Amino acid sequence: FMKAGVVKASDVITSQPSPFDDPVWDFWKQQKCRITRNNLDVPPESDVVILATKPQQIGPVLKEMDAGLEKSKLRTRFIVSVAAGIPM
Repeated sequence: FMKAGVVKASDVITSQPSPFDDPVWDFWKQQKCRITRNNLDVPPESDVVILATKPQQIGPVLKEMDAGLEKSKLRTRFIVSVAAGIPM
């Protein structure tokens, strides 16, 4: 999406549980994207949320988001899942 010019890197927020010094963050830092380790930081700031997790992680992530978000304050209009084999 960034390479195609659909979104600016500064408009991207990525979340994952890895420590910030983990090399997995390097790409996002180089692109100047916002990063967080808290999944609940993303939806209030986002029009679109892309859930890209391993299939065994999608259930816990969705439960965390459902329990922890105040839905009246969400900007999110679309949730896209790329977790193969998981119905939503």
